[in-house]
Amino acid sequence: MAFLYSLNNKNNFYLSISNGFKSGGVNQNPTLSETNQTYEPETNINMDFGWRYIDNEATFNINAFYMNRKNIQLNLSSQLENGNPSSFYFYTANASTGYNYGLNMNLTINPYENLETYMKIGFLETMINSYQYMIDNITITNPSREAAHAPSYTYSFGIIRYYKDFYFSANIDGKDKFYYSDSHNEISEPYSITNLNIGYQINDNIEISVWGKNIFNKKYATRGFYFSLEPIDLDENGNLWDDEKLYLMYGEPLSLGLTFRYNIK
Repeated sequence: MAFLYSLNNKNNFYLSISNGFKSGGVNQNPTLSETNQTYEPETNINMDFGWRYIDNEATFNINAFYMNRKNIQLNLSSQLENGNPSSFYFYTANASTGYNYGLNMNLTINPYENLETYMKIGFLETMINSYQYMIDNITITNPSREAAHAPSYTYSFGIIRYYKDFYFSANIDGKDKFYYSDSHNEISEPYSITNLNIGYQINDNIEISVWGKNIFNKKYATRGFYFSLEPIDLDENGNLWDDEKLYLMYGEPLSLGLTFRYNIK
């Protein structure tokens, strides 16, 4: 169900209420216990309210949202044999209830005909209530906490400048810390990266650009895996294979490139 109200040709307000659904299914890993072979459907109720403003020099959109979740589907991980990375696997399981709510704001300003600036900011709060799941007939209890990969804030600021057939763009993207996984409590670090792009429109069909991503070569982690892989004795109990350790997957480092585009008409 959705409602749209136009105050005038520049201002619009909208409200929507919807019911979401994720179907249940079967985990294909044959090593899973019978308890973890299947997972149940997830249902949710969503509410959105927003305001849009548009004129020749600016576009603004603000959106507030809330989601109530039941029987939440989570992507969990486990390891059957310590020290054996091939026994590390992911599977889908159900948690209890939870919610997401937040605010998104997008602003684009065109102060001059050949200049565009924009700002995108998002705020997010999540919660998954305490739940239990089974691993190899062992009951694991997780306390209430935020969902994985759900930073409290994200942002993007950018500028695009045109000069005849040339253009230049720059933007900064960033996000807050977040949990790497619903299976453990390891947390990332906040980060931001900067990107640049310089282009030239040769004619109506041909465009060439030089670009740089993450130009300050920021080292930042995007995924985190927590399991026992190395023979280390962190707890000094004499067992080399019972200690789990965080292993990180990093985002793209400094990248430079040249792009050639030809449009066939």
